[in-house]
Amino acid sequence: MLLSLIIPLYNVEPYVRRCLESCLRQDLPQEEYEFILIDDGSKDKSLEEALATLDGRGNVKTICQENSGQGVARNKGLAMAEGRYVWFVDSDDWLSENCFASLISRMEQDSLDILAVAGADAVGDTLLPRGSYSFEGVVSGREIIPSREFKLGTPFSIYRRSFLQEHALQFIGGVYHEDALFTPQAYFHATRVGACKDIIYKVFPNPTSSTRTVNPKRAQDYIAVILAGIDAFAQQQGCPREFDYLISSGFSNALKNCYRMTDEDVAALDRCAYEHRYLLEHLRRSSVLKFKIEGYVLSLFPRRMTAAYRFMELFNPHRPL
Repeated sequence: MLLSLIIPLYNVEPYVRRCLESCLRQDLPQEEYEFILIDDGSKDKSLEEALATLDGRGNVKTICQENSGQGVARNKGLAMAEGRYVWFVDSDDWLSENCFASLISRMEQDSLDILAVAGADAVGDTLLPRGSYSFEGVVSGREIIPSREFKLGTPFSIYRRSFLQEHALQFIGGVYHEDALFTPQAYFHATRVGACKDIIYKVFPNPTSSTRTVNPKRAQDYIAVILAGIDAFAQQQGCPREFDYLISSGFSNALKNCYRMTDEDVAALDRCAYEHRYLLEHLRRSSVLKFKIEGYVLSLFPRRMTAAYRFMELFNPHRPL
């Protein structure tokens, strides 16, 4: 079997049919790819809708678990996967038709560990590209990590399953943004990375998605678990500067959440940021001027970083309202 599609489900009943139908409208023989559906404690009929969509389709595996988050769900799916390659697909998004054969052919011909896939946000009938890839041929993952082309979202990459097994790569459970730690670790180890520059992956801006709703735990997880984990991994590998941009942009984005938080949650975020203030070193040596300035200013107000961030954003014409 060539490809395993690992698809967690959580309260996506209105959207999952579109996702799965796009996975069925493909140019790869059905016996060459499988669906692994992990119902993460949905409170609606997500799994029932998914199975109805795939009715009569072979190679469908299902797992039901209490709500544990995407990290746990993806790990369980990966453990069950039999395909030579794996693709982690979010169940409210969808894929271009008839793309599987060319993607798998590229993986095979170039012996890739990872194939980076271009994507776009679908706003009505308009596709807003999520950046692009400028590199050609086969490169190492370490060459891509420092660039602004690097995409943390797991669905924007197709992985060789034996590569993930070789490096014992797993998602951390119980936190938000788990792919923001998994993805850079995977790319760091990858020696052969290619890119598909055609927009293949379509992202639905689901207003109820965990990444689009205000949740104080998201911001704290990002700093306390994800960014600290990236920093620790970089230190262990002896390559901290390769992760400067990721940590800098992550720290800044975590503080951006303060605009719609309660005073109590802002105070908790300040405590978390202060506890991990050593991460500001990445901002101070960043090649991006915005992050460099933030790094120095935030260092002057280590216990009130959210207030300092808000002050700096007064001079940003694109600041959140």
